[in-house]
Amino acid sequence: MKTTTVSTLALRSALRQNLVSGQSSLADAQKEAATGRYADIGQSLGGRTSQSVSLANGVSRLNAIIDSNSIVQTRLSTAQSALESVSDNTQTALDGLLTVTGGSDDTQLSSVVDQVRNAFQSSLGAMNASVAGNFVFSGTQSDQPALNDRLGDASDEIRSAYDAAFPPDGPEPSADDVEDFIDKTVAPMFDETNWQTWSNASDDPVQTRIGTNEVIDTSTTANSEGVRKLAMASALSTALLGDDVPASTRSTVVTSASATMREALSGIDSDRSTLGVVQSRVTKATSAMKDQIDTVNTQIDNLEGVDPYDAATRVNTLMNQVETSYAITARISQLSLMNYL
Repeated sequence: MKTTTVSTLALRSALRQNLVSGQSSLADAQKEAATGRYADIGQSLGGRTSQSVSLANGVSRLNAIIDSNSIVQTRLSTAQSALESVSDNTQTALDGLLTVTGGSDDTQLSSVVDQVRNAFQSSLGAMNASVAGNFVFSGTQSDQPALNDRLGDASDEIRSAYDAAFPPDGPEPSADDVEDFIDKTVAPMFDETNWQTWSNASDDPVQTRIGTNEVIDTSTTANSEGVRKLAMASALSTALLGDDVPASTRSTVVTSASATMREALSGIDSDRSTLGVVQSRVTKATSAMKDQIDTVNTQIDNLEGVDPYDAATRVNTLMNQVETSYAITARISQLSLMNYL
């Protein structure tokens, strides 16, 4: 017959093991009660852990796109404000042109030329707007300012070409001659090829993924027709509305510049409308992804969630067990053979 040795040390060791186990279980239970989720997802879900991880990764991807959309919306809002300013400046320049005729005096002509020049300079500043160092009208060349200030140079080039075509000591050009000059000499200065001297922007707009399966253009560039028309009308006006130009030429220039400025205004407002549609699509995509995240989070909660009442009850039960273990351990620690001798 074998006897088992019972000692205070053995009892202490057994109780210590139970106490450590109880403390670990209590920590897990307290965590579950606080978070509403299993303390150890892998242990609790077993083979379903991969499903939980996949759902969580999906939420992370959606949140990343939502964060990106927030930046896109900031860029679009900046672009909209800039185009609104350009539109207002273009209207101001047009209003000025509509107040003059070929026979207007030098003071009035000079005032309108200044008005057109200042309106263009303000528009130039707006078109070079940036967000976090990225120029919003530069397309994929966002590290470069969209436009160079070439108004003075372009105005000089137009005036030089005019003087070459119609020498001051030669016959005065007819309205048809001036119209032909504008169509064949001035307009090509602002075509897509020659516009490269004005613009650093790429023709390719920025493309952004705004949803899991949706990639769209999220910018417009300074190479749009509206902007080129604005530059042409401004350069034409500042070049040929001086008092040293025949009144008949000024008359034709006012008519042409006004018509071109109207085209610029229409093009710029069209760009604003396009960006408005993009803003709406980004907003809708973001809203849809937030709804999707709510749905996925519900699925995750169903997998990982614990009943709060059960968790609280388990905490109380384990706490009582741990406290009891402490009490028993303390009493055993007080046992001594000396007390019985």
